[in-house]
Amino acid sequence: MRPVIAMSKGPLKHSRGVGGSAPKARPTTPGGGAAALSSRLDKWTNYVQPHWGKKRPAYRAVIRDYGQGDVEETVTIARPQRKRAGSHRTEAKEAATADELAENRKRAIARAKTTIRRTIMSANLDHLFTATYRENMQDRNRAWKDYGKFVRLVKRALPKGTFPFVAVLELQDRGAYHIHAALRGRQNIPLLRAIWHEVIGGADRGNIDVQYFRGQRSRLAKYLAKYLSKDLEEGGRGFHRYKRSRGIKVPEEVILLPYDAALDAELIAHFEARGAKVKFHRNNLSHDGAKWLWACSW
Repeated sequence: MRPVIAMSKGPLKHSRGVGGSAPKARPTTPGGGAAALSSRLDKWTNYVQPHWGKKRPAYRAVIRDYGQGDVEETVTIARPQRKRAGSHRTEAKEAATADELAENRKRAIARAKTTIRRTIMSANLDHLFTATYRENMQDRNRAWKDYGKFVRLVKRALPKGTFPFVAVLELQDRGAYHIHAALRGRQNIPLLRAIWHEVIGGADRGNIDVQYFRGQRSRLAKYLAKYLSKDLEEGGRGFHRYKRSRGIKVPEEVILLPYDAALDAELIAHFEARGAKVKFHRNNLSHDGAKWLWACSW
């Protein structure tokens, strides 16, 4: 028998910014799925319904616990595992339209922002590093080349594994580029400044600054992601929208839920078990198109 889940009475913030009481557990129905979702699960009926006396999981919940009370969870419709088809030739697809290209860029930027947030949260990055040029430096490739050289020199000067980062470029109104990076812990500012001056050719060619974000990793992630500006969004294939250290692993725990699970109650219970509360959520499980639910504690 499943244990009774204590429901939270705290308000939730919805994606539209409207507060409300904590969601109540949806009643289960013999036909499968919560009442509000049953009509949207018709396509998966043959998969999620009992098969040969066994109930297959209908929902896949991925929980990311970053510590310090920061938790996020994504719930999607579980899909059956399919064997990868063998290699074969396919007809060439016609050139994408302008609208399709714009939509692809939009999705790529959304994925980049998600990766930036999860990397910053996982690596516990809490300082904002900014490197600037005195000149009106408008060469994107040069900016990334300079930052790459800067990182190599810093890693030589510091113990191995002590300089994790996530970096993006900021395109200013005048067309010049600045470099922003999320770092972890207090930094040796004189060392970083000396190395940056070495990279750009002198102390009169630019400067650096480091700012502490008071432990609010989610705010730093949001701040850094906003610099994926319009100019960066229009980058072509192979264009680097951001750079990050290797070896930063995002903590993920996967839980499969049955077709008759009360998703709202399960979501709240997952957060409470990790010492967190749901403060923001978006629910697209009852709409057309992609099916997902996302919630976080910040």
